[in-house]
Amino acid sequence: MTELRRSMETVSIGTVMRTSALGLGCMEFGTRIPANRAFAVLDAYYDEGGRFIDTSNNYAFWAPGGKGGESEEVIGAWLRERGCRGEMVIATKVGAQPTEPGAGLEKAEGLGAATIAAACEASLSRLGLDEIDLYYAHIDDEATPLEETLFAFEQLRQRGLVRGIACSNYSVDRFKAARGRSLAKGWQPYAAIQQRHSLLTPNADHDLGLQRTLDERLRAELCTSGIPLIAYSVLLGGSYDNGVLPPGYQSERNAQVLSAVRETAIEMETTPNEVVLAALLDSSFPIVPLIASSDPDRIRKLMKAAVLKLPEDKVRSLTAGC
Repeated sequence: MTELRRSMETVSIGTVMRTSALGLGCMEFGTRIPANRAFAVLDAYYDEGGRFIDTSNNYAFWAPGGKGGESEEVIGAWLRERGCRGEMVIATKVGAQPTEPGAGLEKAEGLGAATIAAACEASLSRLGLDEIDLYYAHIDDEATPLEETLFAFEQLRQRGLVRGIACSNYSVDRFKAARGRSLAKGWQPYAAIQQRHSLLTPNADHDLGLQRTLDERLRAELCTSGIPLIAYSVLLGGSYDNGVLPPGYQSERNAQVLSAVRETAIEMETTPNEVVLAALLDSSFPIVPLIASSDPDRIRKLMKAAVLKLPEDKVRSLTAGC
């Protein structure tokens, strides 16, 4: 086993599982990324020690010809063909699949008990699994009583259909309320939270829709509790490599961080993207950054960040304020 593969098995999610430090985002599998290409990406990720696969039941309904569920189907086919189910942590989500063809998130399925139960069965079938390792509430559903959602997840866990639960795009208040309610009832609480996060921070007036970013209150909660953040959009569509701030990220602080990332990459003879990932991995609380690409070689390069160690002063300066 290589140094890279040894180093990847490092992150705990609750008390129920450990997984690789870098996760693989699979949003476009089966739509923009055809199955054969997705298999090559999954193979590259697996070969480099990656063991955390992140998807959703609604990926990718918005793509041309997409209905939702395509990503899960591709992952399920890969798991069957490669025979590596026992080595992988499979995470998927419920709550954001539109209930009508052609609709958007305004018609999201929500987090009612019946919806969660039916969606779980459908995801298990597409993935070819008996049990989902980590099942997320994809977006918050304030129209459904929180306890109804949490009890539905607990019932799935008690039936052996789900190992652990998490949430995504929740406010810190709702996240803490959900965990508190579950613990008071003796149920397994949310073991992780998935949010949009990178070293660069969006401007306060930048509209990200239902996507939520890490704020200071959530950061404090995660630092205190040790609950991991599953971070998406960490590389901001290539902004670090091309040296251009993305729309909605124009600020003096971001310009300084971007410049520092690129200077550090030159100093350490690596890429800006690897510097970003390495800095996030050394943050003051656990982070599992999700990487994504249609290029297997790019995945292999990004995985090198798992063994890239930045000087402590670099980590502090790059992560300050993000």
